[in-house]
Amino acid sequence: MYVANGSAGVPGGLRLDRIVTRSFTTGRAYEPALTEYFADLAEHHGLPQRAAHFAELRMNTFTSMVGRTLDALGPLPARIGAAVLAHSTPDAEPLWPSSFLSGALPGEPLSFAIADHGVTAPFTALRLAAAYAGTEPVLLFALDQTTVVLDHTVPAGTVMPTEDRVAVLLLEPSSPGLAVRELPGMTPEDAVAVVLAELTTSRPDAVVLGTGLLGHCQVPTGIPVVKAREGLPCTGLWTALADTDPQAHTLLLADYDPNLRSLGLCHLTR
Repeated sequence: MYVANGSAGVPGGLRLDRIVTRSFTTGRAYEPALTEYFADLAEHHGLPQRAAHFAELRMNTFTSMVGRTLDALGPLPARIGAAVLAHSTPDAEPLWPSSFLSGALPGEPLSFAIADHGVTAPFTALRLAAAYAGTEPVLLFALDQTTVVLDHTVPAGTVMPTEDRVAVLLLEPSSPGLAVRELPGMTPEDAVAVVLAELTTSRPDAVVLGTGLLGHCQVPTGIPVVKAREGLPCTGLWTALADTDPQAHTLLLADYDPNLRSLGLCHLTR
């Protein structure tokens, strides 16, 4: 069980009750109607892809991944206040995972997604989830997906996932709440300086670093470092959190998106 630490808690206050991560193997093919639809769109916009290209793609959609992970969470509270998805690349198919979650979860909660925030999307989702949930539990889904219909349209510098994976966080109301901060406009040097200052001040039992900070941040001696895996821009940090030593009582999670110049920080005590 994780309880927030620090004075920068998100509004309302949430603690991390449990976390589940799951990886998915090669997914299904597109339906023939969709291959024709995407091929028509590509031709209309002067792109080279034709139906044969889309027919070769395989995918695990966000909807299928979240649906197949719900059972792994175990018993859920009687009501969920909000369900928030966070991803850095688009869904492989034009479905509605948020609508699916609203119908599949108890209480028919408000459900929405955070995109265009790069690797710090889950930090944004944590802050917004607390604001929308009020006094009810929240589910946060961090998602990575390898299949992008038109991958050359993804902005330059985007970290492309190498694995289809979901990390689900069940968050319960608590006061104080998770200590989450997002700092925009950060140069790499600024981001490293902020993380080192946080570590020096709080001296956590362990720090979980995202790939945007690995190799740049010289952690003070005596603080174990847990490294997020490469190729998992949205789920890597939270998958690493699930694998941390349970004896580590206080934790700092930090990740930096050099493309967006954004730093995310989260303090946890368990």
